[in-house]
Amino acid sequence: RDIVFTKDGKTGFIDTGTNQVLVFDPVNDSIIKTIALQENDQIYAMVVSQDGKKLITVSSSANGYEISSIDTLTFSVLDNFVINIDATNQSIPAISSDDRYLYLPSGIAGSYYGNPDAGANTVYVVDLVERKVAHEIRGISGGPTSIRISKDGSTGYVTTFAGSGVYTVDLKNYQLLEPMKWGDGIKDLPTTDLRNSLLSPDGTQLYVLGFDINGIIFADLKTNTLQDAMTLNRV
Repeated sequence: RDIVFTKDGKTGFIDTGTNQVLVFDPVNDSIIKTIALQENDQIYAMVVSQDGKKLITVSSSANGYEISSIDTLTFSVLDNFVINIDATNQSIPAISSDDRYLYLPSGIAGSYYGNPDAGANTVYVVDLVERKVAHEIRGISGGPTSIRISKDGSTGYVTTFAGSGVYTVDLKNYQLLEPMKWGDGIKDLPTTDLRNSLLSPDGTQLYVLGFDINGIIFADLKTNTLQDAMTLNRV
């Protein structure tokens, strides 16, 4: 379902959609360990901490949503706690530069085409030290599906399922800002089903994966504009 790597690229972690994480050795192309969480957990999101020392997983469980921390060297579970939020297991989180906060989109969670304002429409800010939801950034119409963080950590870029595209959020004051503008050349493209994004190495562009357009949308972060797109061939 998903795979994330440590900063040095030497270890990968595979989300199985169950309570298990598979540890992958990319050099030898082999699974070297299985990490088991609580029996009834269903892992659906993972992110490696900025210092590379921890893997943070998000699981749906019988008691709510469980946040777990796993040591990336020993593969031992260091901590886990449960938060009660309105969410679905279809979102991609991010972590703050100081590794304290997990930014967790609510996912589709009731939003659907024709009624983007239904559902939670929230990014939850989870304090990994205090082990609780510290803030909620609401009003992200269309069901937030992923979040990426600017190089300076001040801004989040949130893709949506049934909304108008990509929203920006102020991560210092936990406020929703304006959605990105659509450039003249791509105004006729579908604005829905944007599932993931990737920040360019220099932090000036955002590459957005669009399912409905079957392609990549290029966003200029200096002008906050979705300005171009590239269609992909289906495999």
